[in-house]
Amino acid sequence: MKALTDHLSRIIPPERLLTRLIDRHAYARDASFYRLVPQVVVRPRSEQEIVALLELARAERVPLVFRGAGTSLSGQAITDGILVEIGRYWRGIEVEAGGDRILLQPGVIGAHANHRLRAHGRKIGPDPASLNACFIGGIVANNASGMCCGVHHNAYHTMASIRFVLPSGNTFDTADPDADNRLRDHEPAIHQGLLDLRARVLADEALCARIRDKYCRKNTMGYSLNAFIDYSAPVDILAHLLVGSEGTLGFISRVTLATVPDAPCKSAALLLFATLEEAAAAVVVLKDAGAAALEIMDRASLRAVEREAGMPKELAELPMEAAALLVEFQEESAVELEARVAGATKALSAHAPMLPFSFTTNEEKRQRYWNVRKGLFPAVGAARPGGTTVIIEDLCFRVEQLAPAIRDLQALFRKHHYQNAIIFGHARDGNLHFVISQAFGSPEGVQQYDAFMREVIELTSATYGGALKAEHGTGRNMAPFLETEWGVDAVALMRELKAMIDPANILNPGVLLNADPQCHLANLKPMPLVSAVVDTCTECGFCESWCPSRDLTMTPRRRIGIARELEMLRSSGEEQRLLSESMQEDLAYSVAATCATDGLCALGCPVKIDTGAMVKELRHLANGPFTKLLAGWTAKRFGWTVSGARLGLRVGHGAREVLGAERLQALSGWLNRLSGHRLPIWHEWMPAPARPLPTPRVLRGERCDEIVYFPACLTRGMGALPGEGRELSPTEAFLELLDEAHIRARYPRDLAELCCGQPYSSKGFHEAAVQMAERMVMALWEASEQGELAIVMDTSPCVYRVKTYDQLLKGPLLKKWRQLRILDVIEFLHDTLLEQVMPTDQPVSVILHPTCSTVKMKLVGKMEAIAHLCAARVHLPEDHGCCGFAGDRGLLVPELTQSATAAEARTVGGLPRAARCYSTCRTCEMGMAKATGRPYSSIIHLVHDAVCARR
Repeated sequence: MKALTDHLSRIIPPERLLTRLIDRHAYARDASFYRLVPQVVVRPRSEQEIVALLELARAERVPLVFRGAGTSLSGQAITDGILVEIGRYWRGIEVEAGGDRILLQPGVIGAHANHRLRAHGRKIGPDPASLNACFIGGIVANNASGMCCGVHHNAYHTMASIRFVLPSGNTFDTADPDADNRLRDHEPAIHQGLLDLRARVLADEALCARIRDKYCRKNTMGYSLNAFIDYSAPVDILAHLLVGSEGTLGFISRVTLATVPDAPCKSAALLLFATLEEAAAAVVVLKDAGAAALEIMDRASLRAVEREAGMPKELAELPMEAAALLVEFQEESAVELEARVAGATKALSAHAPMLPFSFTTNEEKRQRYWNVRKGLFPAVGAARPGGTTVIIEDLCFRVEQLAPAIRDLQALFRKHHYQNAIIFGHARDGNLHFVISQAFGSPEGVQQYDAFMREVIELTSATYGGALKAEHGTGRNMAPFLETEWGVDAVALMRELKAMIDPANILNPGVLLNADPQCHLANLKPMPLVSAVVDTCTECGFCESWCPSRDLTMTPRRRIGIARELEMLRSSGEEQRLLSESMQEDLAYSVAATCATDGLCALGCPVKIDTGAMVKELRHLANGPFTKLLAGWTAKRFGWTVSGARLGLRVGHGAREVLGAERLQALSGWLNRLSGHRLPIWHEWMPAPARPLPTPRVLRGERCDEIVYFPACLTRGMGALPGEGRELSPTEAFLELLDEAHIRARYPRDLAELCCGQPYSSKGFHEAAVQMAERMVMALWEASEQGELAIVMDTSPCVYRVKTYDQLLKGPLLKKWRQLRILDVIEFLHDTLLEQVMPTDQPVSVILHPTCSTVKMKLVGKMEAIAHLCAARVHLPEDHGCCGFAGDRGLLVPELTQSATAAEARTVGGLPRAARCYSTCRTCEMGMAKATGRPYSSIIHLVHDAVCARR
């Protein structure tokens, strides 16, 4: 491996070569149920580096695999060779032709492309369930589709042009009018070979008929043979063969997709039928009526979610034979939508559901319906036995075959003892998914899976003439069955194609084409138990796009994967145990120190895992007796802690005056490294120490409403940022707003000693966190007159911490906590204060940064609404996310904040310099100020300026 690394270091700078054991094992897993440890992970930035990598792979005869988001389910994104990660530096987006086309690099997340198109009322055609996580490179390379995409709007049919690098190193762009001539001149054997293959396909009438039949429905088994029928120019044939090629033919460096309308008007209904046959019959008429989405769910699916919060109560009462359809219509106007729904309702009169139904345009109710469908995978994934793998497969049948196909699959579940298996799918396209929990820890488990899958394949292919893969790709798990799907001649043609394009077989060998009839049972991924917090993780990768450290060290999936890898190594012999010990040295920084523990990963996770909770466990175990003693001491004397913070800021600003900013920063950086990242690094956006809290004014005369106001310890300790130019602190501004609205405020008693406990919780000091939570509840219970008064807090992370005290408290204190009304300042300003006082016109432009807690509490909409009331123009960066400051991470490991804020800072940099910036947490405001070079203030100041401007 050292020789390979030495060669690679001449191509890729060392900081973009990942050779540590911890990195290699972190990339050994993807969303599939396979595992391979790469020799090295590389992060190229340019086509030139890609060409050099391909040349090296050819020379060294080492496999090379391109990895996007790793959300593919069939084993396409792993290797024991060179893993080329393209997520970091390939995120370019250009909207063209007024939104009719969009140019995308392969590292763009699918949903981000749609965000850019939203203003044009357009979207990309493919709409896989992983759209919020998967990359465009994977969408194209797997020809992904989804719930509404069908056949006609997939990547194959919406691709306008593509730029790609062949294994030879030659690069072509079909947007170039001369592209076919360039292919002929630079790759004459490929150019002629494609023409010869096309002639053979066209001469074989039976094969042509089979191809046309296969691709009138969803099918991603093997190469896209329809390219030989649909196109005549070799470069166009090759371009469309790359779609669905799973990285085996070349590197896609750029693609331009034609977009499709994103209909603004939607109406949905959840229809419950007594039998599968009745549901399947309704699919036909609803499809003819123009339904955009038709999702079928068998009874086992509904049983998996029937007791979840918000599920219709009727689900629990359905008979054993029942099934459901989630139906949605999408149109450009309300009039068109109403007509569609009326037509569908009339058509359903002959196929009436077992219970009354109605279509709704109400967004909350519509989303509740979709939650039924989206809750299926999480329900099975979370409930699976420990140590098992959750497997999702997809098949395609003719629509009229859906009911008997589902019944036959259910029979196979019973025969092979899959107790909790479920079936659901995109019924409009005949596309069924089934989910099973599989134990691969014993030969019996492997044999069970093999026997089951062989019967599924026989049922799908021989009995129904369906597709073994509708949208998940061939990968490793269906490669042995390619001939079952296509026949000997078609697969022979595919093998000739692969040998022609990639004669050295360096690109993703073993994927899509594999001569080993047992390859689907090789390199199976173990799932050892490591922590109750994360054991339900399916390693789907949906969490990764939410993670602030994703471009610096690890992601939640990789953190969990490393924990599992370590457990495997520890229990597999002395040599492997030594490997695990060498990885331990890197754990402290890559896994623990650079995790923001912000919990955003749980929002993207199908089974709602907060990986930060696992990291807190690791920090707890790493805390020694002295640090635990110190934490407990500060918790008991918290007023001294805040006073110490103010003193530290005062001393720091004094030292800056004496030493200069650069020397102070260098000195504090040296002390930080010397202390093992325990001492803070000074930077130019450190705030002044806070002034003493003002006393709330006593309002006399007319009757006043009253609240409890809790200024967070950050507000009490940290004052204005450099350049902020505020005469009033957030507390002073808030109290003036209350006066304006005739609302009286009171502080909790012994406020100086109170804290939500987040600083202790995030560092793994569980006992101190519980102690602070108990003290807080008692103080708030008393101040609120046993829950009668609302409690308003001015710092969103503190609010979220208090709102989740049920994780810490028990007994009488938990009962008291449940009676408290805790309000974030955003809620209070939006729902109460701005209902009583109206802002004056403010011709200002503002930029918002919602904190992680604002996002988790679903208050971003209210934050925007406040800003629109108080400003002429509001900017909410689409790429806003966790700033990575995470309490003190921004001071201890500032590279985390720098990495986490990079995209948002670029967006803010393109906005007017006169725009004012707002958030709801002082440390987040510090982090964003450092990232953007602009001071951020509390949103309280925005409202104060607008309401009190007439003074």
